[in-house]
Amino acid sequence: MKIAMYMPGLRSGSMSWDIYQDFAAAMRTAGADFVLLTDVPPHDHDCPEGTVFLPPAPLAARLDHLARPFTRANALLATTARIRRWLRANRSVDAIYMEMTYPLGAAAWLATVLSGWTGTLIMTPMGEDFLVLEEVSYGHRRRRCPRWLIDKTMRAASAIRCISPMVKEYASGFQKPMGVIPLNVANSTLQTKQGGGPDRQTAREHVRETLRLDRRGLVLSLGRLHPFKGIHVLLESMLNVPDADLLVAGPSLAVAGFGDYKTYLERQAQQLGIADRVHLLGTVPHAEVTAMMSAADVVVVPSLLESMNRVCAEAAASGTPFIVTASTGAADLISEPGVGQIVAPRDSAGLATAINRVLEGEWQGDPAATQRFLHQFDASQAAPRLLDLIVNASAGS
Repeated sequence: MKIAMYMPGLRSGSMSWDIYQDFAAAMRTAGADFVLLTDVPPHDHDCPEGTVFLPPAPLAARLDHLARPFTRANALLATTARIRRWLRANRSVDAIYMEMTYPLGAAAWLATVLSGWTGTLIMTPMGEDFLVLEEVSYGHRRRRCPRWLIDKTMRAASAIRCISPMVKEYASGFQKPMGVIPLNVANSTLQTKQGGGPDRQTAREHVRETLRLDRRGLVLSLGRLHPFKGIHVLLESMLNVPDADLLVAGPSLAVAGFGDYKTYLERQAQQLGIADRVHLLGTVPHAEVTAMMSAADVVVVPSLLESMNRVCAEAAASGTPFIVTASTGAADLISEPGVGQIVAPRDSAGLATAINRVLEGEWQGDPAATQRFLHQFDASQAAPRLLDLIVNASAGS
């Protein structure tokens, strides 16, 4: 079976490149003729076998600019044009698989309609496709046009991959074949657990020297800076974790009601009197992420509401304890004690207690349980299950 997937912005050397190349390789090993589509990279990037760089669609990109007040998407029409053009030249493809229903999945659905292609469409909705938090301007369903396009796309899909039980609950109303198959993390990340990563003490010394840190504890938050991630709650918790530095790594976003979230967090740290212990690092290069994970005493995922979160698995693979809120889909994937601590969302006191349990040595992980938890995020485990879902959906459509 020939299956194509489109994911923009894949660049050699990035973590997303490794994740999706590993996934594509696992799909091929499982028996699929898998093609990974992305947009045109800088000229110095190689094109590995099985990866296709789609050329730009300048006219559609100009139309996107006009349509953005309605679509709330930067490249919906340009992505549609790219996939449509590829489908017209590759009629033999049996299935289109998409992660993120909006705008990517909606663009794929529009491309199938405009190209006349009639194969199988498989969707993997992400958190923003279903979840809504008005107070932090999160969720595509807050807007009429995206909501309509998401619903049309989900109804056009033959099956749904759910990345957590939370997503399955939200997707159940569409009455499609579905399976809970978590997203994979990079093979290199999983190999860290088998000794493929940096020595923890060496990594810790490097981070401390580079950032000039001298407090006993090292707390890490990793991911894009958006208020739905709950980092402002984590900052409040640090008032009760006095002898620790907080590292916050990730690109910042501007959000209505908050402005630039990094700037918002800087002001909050000043107001709380902990600015000297809060280090907002911005985007961390892929090569440094594993070392930073290994250096931390604990990784905290304080999301207000989130459909999964790979960071929990990445922390576990680094041998670093993690704390995650119960409103994050990753919490539902923890089936045994000794994997990670789960706290209530928006509970700064609960976060502080959980962090201090790690720093005081009161919480210890279970290596065997952690290994079973990580097994769910291995591309070699996810790919055969996804391929079965696609094949069965194709047979029933």
